[in-house]
Amino acid sequence: MEVEMYTNLISIVNTRISTIKGVFKKENSTGFEHTDIEFIAHQIILSLELIALGSFIFNEDEYSRQLSKFRSSIDIIEILNDLALLNPDFYPSPIMPLIKGKNDNVNMVERKDGFLSRVEFVTVYNECRRFLHAEYPFNDGLDYEPYFIKLEEWVNLIFGLMEVFTIKFLNPDLPILLISCDTESGETKSLILIKE
Repeated sequence: MEVEMYTNLISIVNTRISTIKGVFKKENSTGFEHTDIEFIAHQIILSLELIALGSFIFNEDEYSRQLSKFRSSIDIIEILNDLALLNPDFYPSPIMPLIKGKNDNVNMVERKDGFLSRVEFVTVYNECRRFLHAEYPFNDGLDYEPYFIKLEEWVNLIFGLMEVFTIKFLNPDLPILLISCDTESGETKSLILIKE
């Protein structure tokens, strides 16, 4: 049940990322570039919150407490530090796409780049929050043009984080999971690696 619950949560993130990619490919649109950018930014925020809170999914009280911080706090660094104090392994550990070795053994290699790091998480989250509220009418406003490119880069980094990763949960009695996401098919798979 726990594995299925987490897999479903990540499947929601995978669907959000897939939908965003559809906007970049011009398969989906709100009909106006500014609202496309706002839509993408909002989906990124929701995806990042689910990624950050995912390891707490089996502790409803703690999940609710941490979610309320996202809704009320403006300091994402403080929130991530609080999450790390509770569960140092709350953030997904990306690995390279799986490669079968001799005797069908699977080799897992830590991904070194091409994914959204915790430091980049802060930047992306804060930049995307700029699109949640109307602009102050007495200044030049937000220049939307460069954000379309930035958003696409950030979505690719989020996909790099989620393509294949492991996650450890707040409760040490729960298994370590290996998760793989395919934004093309929308498929999310999970595998129990270690039962501690």
